[in-house]
Amino acid sequence: MNVKERFLSTCEKDFINKAITGGIRHDGRTQYEFRDLSIVFGIDFGSVHVCLGETRILAQVTGEILPARNARPHEGILSVYLELGPMAAPHYEVNRQSDLSTLVNRALEKCLKDSKVINLEALCIRAGVKVWSIRLDLNVLNLDGNLVDAASIAALAALAHYQRPDVTLIGNEITIHKFHEKQPLPLIVQHYPVYVTYAFFTEGERIIADPTSLEERISEGQVSLAVNGYKELCGLHLEGNTPVEPDLVLKCSSMAAKRAGKVVELIKKKLAEDTENRRKNEIVGFNECLRLNKIPSYSEECITFQLRKYKKNKKFESGDTSTLKEEEIIEEPKINIVAENTAELIRDDVQMLSSDESADVEIIEPVKPTKMMKNKKSNERKDLNTKRPKSNIQTKEILSAKKNKHSKHDSDSEEEETMELGSNF
Repeated sequence: MNVKERFLSTCEKDFINKAITGGIRHDGRTQYEFRDLSIVFGIDFGSVHVCLGETRILAQVTGEILPARNARPHEGILSVYLELGPMAAPHYEVNRQSDLSTLVNRALEKCLKDSKVINLEALCIRAGVKVWSIRLDLNVLNLDGNLVDAASIAALAALAHYQRPDVTLIGNEITIHKFHEKQPLPLIVQHYPVYVTYAFFTEGERIIADPTSLEERISEGQVSLAVNGYKELCGLHLEGNTPVEPDLVLKCSSMAAKRAGKVVELIKKKLAEDTENRRKNEIVGFNECLRLNKIPSYSEECITFQLRKYKKNKKFESGDTSTLKEEEIIEEPKINIVAENTAELIRDDVQMLSSDESADVEIIEPVKPTKMMKNKKSNERKDLNTKRPKSNIQTKEILSAKKNKHSKHDSDSEEEETMELGSNF
């Protein structure tokens, strides 16, 4: 069944445009703020789960030995495949390439192949005969905008995490050793380029980083820049109808270089942690993420919205609330601990009176019941019990007695009428 993409109303478009013009985003972020990024490696080498906000991608790298290509007999093969199906969004179809998947596939091939991220000559077993073929599969689990950035991070992390088995060549015989026989060999990653995307609004006057799916549909254009840790530009993709000036691209590239450096540092840090955990024989893989409730799509505790009335104040954060106004002070919710691991929220629905108002209010204390009041209530209950039938048998007896009384009254009236008739004759 083909499900169409949800139609955006004019009110939604105007709301997003006005909010971005005022420097506010619908998810509470600032203009150049990125969403939270998490990288988790699986048990197998080359498997990684990446979350960029609510955009989630599962990447897996596999390798096999294939005949060498005639065009490049001294190089191995690197293939990239992106699957964008109904799991990511309902309006995508199974086993059918969409425009977005084709666009992301080409962008990743430019970033990984053209910039020579992997040393393909190291994948050659015997020139012109056998080479390693590395296949990178990307499965989109959930799509919430900025797929290019999330896919590039997942692809780079998976390639850096993958380790292939060692191979021995004796004559024309190739022996593939298992991991317990010989230490596996990682891929030679020469540099780490990642994509950083910016969206344009109001003819390029407003720029936002890491747009969501809603912001992507309303934006006038987007630019995606592939930058590595050395601040080198490895790829550029521009789409949209808005004219972009060179100064704007240079501004985005300088901001993308800072962002790329932070992402590359995070990837290397996660790789070092995974290597250390495997060395210590600790728990690794996605099962730990499921236990910590990090993989499910709707695992967010709350969705925050930035309100203009309740802006953050430095004095409030430091604890000095003496000079703040009543509107600026936000009280924390009161929590009542019921038992272990359970609590309830105490709602303050009742408005508190000021000192002047409380002085005019008369407090009436509840009246204690006396003995006379108790006796009166008990007598009333007794009267109700006497009037009320005690059982169904008693009600039947009362009805039968009433019926007999009516029948006797009817028979007496008939006898009187016959006596009157007899006297007349």
